[in-house]
Amino acid sequence: MLGELKKYFYLIFFVMLFLTINEIFPIVGGEYIFGSTVSNDSEYQVNLVKDVKYELRLVELPYHGPEAVDVSISRGSYVALEEKFRLMHPEGDYLPYRKRFTVNETGIYQIHVKPLDSGTFKIGIKQYT
Repeated sequence: MLGELKKYFYLIFFVMLFLTINEIFPIVGGEYIFGSTVSNDSEYQVNLVKDVKYELRLVELPYHGPEAVDVSISRGSYVALEEKFRLMHPEGDYLPYRKRFTVNETGIYQIHVKPLDSGTFKIGIKQYT
């Protein structure tokens, strides 16, 4: 009985380890066109192309990041993405986020990232073709 529990524990541990590594260092699909480590209110620029699929990723290493982050991606008055991400949930779990989006104009977009409390996390935009 104890041997069976040990096997399940190791299986769960390795699955969780694989999923964590895959979030931080993705294995398949797409190319990162932007990435940064963020700890303060920050602005960036990125060139985005109309009708291309993108994915915004927020990854926080446990116990070092803010509880919530506001992110907006815009070009002039056009807002391609605006969302508040809760990285820490009441249970104490930190979750990586993947938010897919497209833009309706090709050009340089402003990325505004505002952590709502102290901490450091990684943000990236991945392009899918």
